[in-house]
Amino acid sequence: MLRILIKLRFLEIMNQMQGGKKRNKKTNILGLIAVYLCAFLAVGFLFVQIFHSICLPYHMIGLDWLYFAFSGIVVFTLCFLGSVFLAQKQIYEANDNEVLLSMPIKPMHIILSRILSLLGLNYLYALATTVPAIIVYIFDVGFNLGVFIVFALLLLFLPFLSMTFSIIFGSFIAWISSKVSRPKVIIVVFSMIFMLGYFYLCFAWQKLMAEMAKSGAAVAEIFRKYLAIFYVYGKAIADTDILFVLLFILICCIPFVLVCYFISKSFISIATRNKGGKKIAYHEKRAKARGIKSALISKECAMFIGSPTYILNAGVGVLFMPLICIYLIFGGDSLSNFTKMLGTDLIGVFICMGLGISTGMVTISSPSFSLESKTLWILKSLPIREKDIIFAKLMPHILFSFPFVIISGIIIQFAIDLNPVDRVMVILIPLVTTVLNAMIGLFLGMCFPKFNWTNEAVAIKQSSAPLLSLLCGVAVEGGVIGLLFAFVKGEMFRVNELTSVVLAIYLILCVIMAIIIKLKGESLLKKMQI
Repeated sequence: MLRILIKLRFLEIMNQMQGGKKRNKKTNILGLIAVYLCAFLAVGFLFVQIFHSICLPYHMIGLDWLYFAFSGIVVFTLCFLGSVFLAQKQIYEANDNEVLLSMPIKPMHIILSRILSLLGLNYLYALATTVPAIIVYIFDVGFNLGVFIVFALLLLFLPFLSMTFSIIFGSFIAWISSKVSRPKVIIVVFSMIFMLGYFYLCFAWQKLMAEMAKSGAAVAEIFRKYLAIFYVYGKAIADTDILFVLLFILICCIPFVLVCYFISKSFISIATRNKGGKKIAYHEKRAKARGIKSALISKECAMFIGSPTYILNAGVGVLFMPLICIYLIFGGDSLSNFTKMLGTDLIGVFICMGLGISTGMVTISSPSFSLESKTLWILKSLPIREKDIIFAKLMPHILFSFPFVIISGIIIQFAIDLNPVDRVMVILIPLVTTVLNAMIGLFLGMCFPKFNWTNEAVAIKQSSAPLLSLLCGVAVEGGVIGLLFAFVKGEMFRVNELTSVVLAIYLILCVIMAIIIKLKGESLLKKMQI
């Protein structure tokens, strides 16, 4: 029975990765292998650079164990972040708990099937990190059979440790979600915290690795005092010490077994507890009549706010725009030198185009029709004009983007010295590009709707419209930049007039898109069939 449950769990994961569509099975698997192989190589190339920056410096001062300890903590972090929300969803908030409990299946088998399927994903994450680590070590230091064997052996047990922490932290998130009235907000908050940490590392990893390479002794002391688990891991590999190997295996296995045991014993209470969160108290008040457009827009905004997947994949770009602008304030000498190199007039164009590209990363309008799925017929059956539905689908993209664009423009005023015209343009141009990208995404969403999904993440992340919307946004920005170069080369406009030219181009494109949607939108909506 355990084998059947594990197989079903992996088939479910594969089905989600494939978008829930019934296609040629062999083609699907080959396509997935190709995509994930490319991702594996891309991630591996990044980690090769990271590990290469510290491998030789640590080896030269006799701290090989620190190199492996650092690789261990990287593996642990990647596995933890990759499985913590899956653990929360599949173990504590799975939709099929009641169905499985009604069958003659042991709770331990149900729990193990879910944990082992997540553990399989953790091994994939671990391979993406450990393979570059051992390749860099062999290339920089040399091949050592004992080190290689111990490294491969401990790779089998390290994901157990990350899985234990994922299960515990997942239970913490599930517990908090059950105590608040809007549990989805908790998912968004924790996801945003992790994403902020990720983006910080993306910006600062080279500086951090350089500091780690120079301060090997200080980093080693930190690992000995505060990260003893990974100190044991590093010593076990570097010294091929059997005692450290056994100690690390026990550290990984004992907590994992205990967690599995206690969860299996409390599985019935986990499966049957109230997962609806704290109830919102109803207070009687007079209802206000709304117009059709207002009601439709409220419905669309509620759909966006109520879905963490929708927010984190389609709208997270607007949240990071102000943070990037704040980062510019503290850019220091590098930003000052860059500004002097470009000049006051040209830096305004650069900032406007940069913010315009950032607005293109928002795809709220693209999957809006796809998310209707089986409820689209309700909208089409109501006495509502098609243009009102289209307008309502467009507005959440604009309403949620505008405040962050304006805040970003205000922050830029303090970060960079601009001429008076550009101070206005750094707000106006991103606002106009937001409207343009919203219309492009909406039109593509009507041209390429995806209704045959089993998980809303498929409609948001794996449908054609969001991807094409991103590509079109980049293409438009590239085309505008090309025109600017042509204008400057042909001396048609002065440099200090370029931001005004950019604004005019985007306004013209907005008018063109509005005309296209007006002419084609209603007919596309009428043709939509689920």
